Formats: sequence, C-alpha cells, structure tokens
Amino acid sequence: MLETIKELGEWIINEKEKETLSVLIENPFPQQQPKKEFIHLVVCFQNQLFEKVFIEEFDSNKIMMYLYRKGASNGPDFTPCAKLIDPKKTWSMKIRGWFEKVLKNRNDLETEDKNFITSILKEMQDKEPIILSEIERLTKEFTTKTNCLISIKIDGKYIGEYAIFKKILLKLVNEKFDTVSASNQTCSICGKMREKVYGNASPYTFYTIDKPGFIVGGFKEQLSWKNFPVCSECILAIEEGKKFLQQNLMFNFYGLQYFLIPQFLLGKDFVKNETLQALKGNRTISLSNIEQKKFLITEDDILEVLAKENDVLNFNFLFIRKVQSAERILLVIEDVFPSRLKRIFEAKRRVDQLCDEENYNFSYIRQFFGKTEPEKKNADLNGYFLNVIDSIFTGKKINKTFLYQFFMKDIRRAFQRDEYFPLITKKAFCNLLFFQDLDIISFGQNGVEYLMNQNQFIEDFFKKYGEFMNDSVKRGIVLVGVLTELLLRKQYHDRKAKPFMKNLKGLRMNEKDIRGLLPKIQNKFNEYDSFDQGKRMIATLATEYLMNGGENWKMSVDEINFFFAAGINLASEVAQIIYQKEIPEEVRESDPSNQ
Repeated sequence: MLETIKELGEWIINEKEKETLSVLIENPFPQQQPKKEFIHLVVCFQNQLFEKVFIEEFDSNKIMMYLYRKGASNGPDFTPCAKLIDPKKTWSMKIRGWFEKVLKNRNDLETEDKNFITSILKEMQDKEPIILSEIERLTKEFTTKTNCLISIKIDGKYIGEYAIFKKILLKLVNEKFDTVSASNQTCSICGKMREKVYGNASPYTFYTIDKPGFIVGGFKEQLSWKNFPVCSECILAIEEGKKFLQQNLMFNFYGLQYFLIPQFLLGKDFVKNETLQALKGNRTISLSNIEQKKFLITEDDILEVLAKENDVLNFNFLFIRKVQSAERILLVIEDVFPSRLKRIFEAKRRVDQLCDEENYNFSYIRQFFGKTEPEKKNADLNGYFLNVIDSIFTGKKINKTFLYQFFMKDIRRAFQRDEYFPLITKKAFCNLLFFQDLDIISFGQNGVEYLMNQNQFIEDFFKKYGEFMNDSVKRGIVLVGVLTELLLRKQYHDRKAKPFMKNLKGLRMNEKDIRGLLPKIQNKFNEYDSFDQGKRMIATLATEYLMNGGENWKMSVDEINFFFAAGINLASEVAQIIYQKEIPEEVRESDPSNQ
C-alpha cells in the first residue's frame, strides 16, 4: 500500500516539477468543510517592532507563504506557524517557543540570521502582554466551527517569503530524520541500496518507534531503522502522495473515513492524469441517476466513475481512524478492479428490481452493524461492518449464521417495540439477496422438491429469489409467517388488537415452535370463521413444504426466525398472488403501525 502511495506521490512530483520544500509544506486544513470557518490570525512586526494583530481569510493558495509543517504536540512546529488551540499556550509554545528553541539549539546560524531571530524574539517577549491581549480580544467570538491558523508577518511579508525560515525548516526536518538512521542500507519501499535510510520518517502515524512492539535489536531505538528503513526520496514521495489523498481522495462512509488509493497497472501518464482528474472532479456523483441518491457513501460518491474504468488500474481502500494525533488502520481492501465495482452495481440494480426498491444502498447493511443498542453514543460494531464490506469488494464468503445473528437482533427489537418492523425486515431481506447475487453467501439446499401440483404462481414467487429461497423448509417457514401476518391483520381488523402475538415468543422460536404454530393459526382462523380458500391454499403449501424438508432442520434459531419474519413482511405480496384482485378487506394491511 505504501509503495502505491509512493508511486502516486512520485508521479505528482514529476508532473508538477515540485521542489523538496513544497513537498514538506502541509495544508493545515486539507478538507475545508462548508459549515466550518477558516481564518488566519496574523501578528505583524514592522522594522522588528510589534505593530498589530489582525484576522484575514485563510487562503489555501498561500500554503507556501504560510510555511506550515506540524511538529511535536508538546513543542514548537517546524516554523512559527501553528493551528490555534488555546491562545496563550499556542503563542508561548508554538510561536514564541519556536524562536526560543532555534536560538538555544542552533549553533550553525549565521550572524545576520541570529541577530534577526534575536530581535524578533526580544520584541515578542517585551510586548507579550499586549500581543496576548489582542489575540484574546480577536478570538473571544470564535466558536467550535472556527478553525484558525496563527503566524507572523515581518515588514509585510509572510514567513514563507523569507529564506531563513525555509532554511531552518529543511534543517529541522533532516535532523529529525537523522536521529534514527543508517548508512548504505536498502530502502524497504523502493528496494534500492541508499546512501542513508531513516527509521522514524514515516508520514503515517500508525507506525511509531516509541512502543515496544516496534523496536528491534534489544529495544535499542538507534537500531529501530531495521523495522522500516526508508530513503529520503521515498519519504518525500509518500508525503506528497498522502497529501494528495487527504485533499482529494478521502471520503466519508457511514461514520467512518477511508482513502481511495488508485494503483495503475498499465498505460501512459495521460491515463493517470485523466483518471486522477476524474476522481478529483466528481466528488458528488451517485450510483443511481434517481434524484442523485447515494449508494456506497453518504457524502462523496465516486464509485460510478471508477466502475467505468478499464482494468488497467485497481483500487485500494484504506479505512483509518484518528485517535488524537495517532492513526489507526481499521481495514485495508486491496486490488479492487473496476470490473468488481461493475459487478456490485449490477447486483444492486437486481435487488432494486426484486424488492421494488428505488435505491438499495449500504445503509441497509449499516442498519445491522452500527450499534449493539440504539441508545449507545458511538458505533461499536464497526469491525463487523468493515468485515462485511471487505467480503463485498473482495468476494470472500460470509457466514450466514453470523448474518442471521445480527439481522435478528434488530428485527426482534423492532418486533417487540412495534417500531419499523416491516422496514427492518425488508432491509435484511434485501441484504441477503445482494450477498446472494454477489455469490458471497451460500444457503445450501435441504432436499428441495418442487411441488408441481400446487399453485405455480407461488412457485414462481419463490423461484425469483434464486438459491436464497430454493429450500423446502425455508419456503414453509416463510408461508407460516405469511399466515401469521394474515391472522394478525384479521385480529386487528376485528378487535384493534393482536393477541396472537404472544405465541411468537419474541421471534425466538425453534423448529418445534414453528411446527406447532401452524395448527394454532388454522384453529384461530376457524374461530373467526375466516379460513377461506386462499388461506387454506397457503396453509396446505406451508405444510407440504415443511413435510418435504423432513425433520431436524439444522438451522439456528436466528435463521428460523429470520425467514419467519421475512414471511410476515412478504404477506401482502403472497396475498396478491393468492387472491389476485379479490383481496378481502381483512387481509389488506390496515394496521397503521405497519405502514
């Protein structure tokens, strides 16, 4: 993955003829959100005397003038330019602190440069109460939406317009890398023998040498370069590649973030340029042309663009989570070809058709892999969600028992609370159809024998779902669920209540319960004098399907109840098939809670 990022960075550096300094400079606010405010707080000095503090609009086109590069969180950055967190602390540690550290540690300063730094620092110290007062006055109206960069101007010039600040920045970066290095060793990225490699220069903070697990050679830090030796050329290329990803190819995905990393297999540079421009320029395209709805991501959907590419490139998806200043890799999906994305699109469209959906999307999956309880503040099922996403993009099989467990968790909750039960059940149903179409789940067969002498319309109804419903037991359970829903509608129609619900055990029924449920339903229909020909046909089919499937179903309780809940949700469709245009009023879905 890092090699791919390095190659991307190399191409950008060569294409734009970038110099080392421009690669090292960072954009403090790489992704400027519309609802946020971005400003630049400037402390001005004229003739080496403090003049004023003022606010100007942050301009991403002035990155080279701001000369920002983040340093240690408990010390100055690489230049006197920093993100403003706390006015007093940021000023003393990041701005004034930079000048103090340079004068203290740099013995190689030329006399002119040293005098320049000394005079500015003295003025900062002398006028600090006034400067801090002005900063606090200007920032007191800041809100949580305000993002502020603070730096200085000297004689009307930004620090990036002075050679001294550029020179010190380069020296500080090189010295940081030199603390853990070795000579005449092989770079782990490009594989070439280099004059010098470094062990603490990774642009990504998911690698660190301050933890025991990353130290080799008897926990000696000076030998930790052996873990991850990188040459200066690769360091710069990875930094440039990372910046490009942050600014152009970082997307939101249902509460998570991922980087889209293109990897070019064939083709000339113009192919790379054309593709990268397409990725940068199409950040709001959706998979569906229906009202610009989203499929795979909620804010920045470019996968339709990617799916149109030929297999001369593939894509890596890096899901990452920031914890303070550290980065944690949640998932890496490698080698996803455009042809796989096309396959996903095709499966999505078939689910739309089968389920009469306008736009099936990954929110249907996130529904079941977000939080263990709706009341939880943070999503605690991200790992499971990403495992499912990984299977979708790579074709890995998903264990159906695992899926039923999570589907039934939400279905039971909706059933017991009488909240969105049909919608939740339909989402689970659509997910299984989607997984089936992508061939990442296997349902198996349980001695299926088509009941040729029964209603062909019901047979066709099950056949359209393919392998998902190609099982006698599952069909029988579904039809028991259909009959149950018709009984509940009858009870609600007559009594505005559903007393039969207590027989469903909160959707925790086993094989014995399902078999015993069928005669109870028939008996209740007889009590209501409502066991008409249509219901008898459904009951007959359910009985024959269950008998045809034999005993000892070898299905988990979750799987049994999922298909039962699916039957409840499909009751209207089955009723339409059985009754055609003459659907009795009591069979129509009339309960407002199920609308």
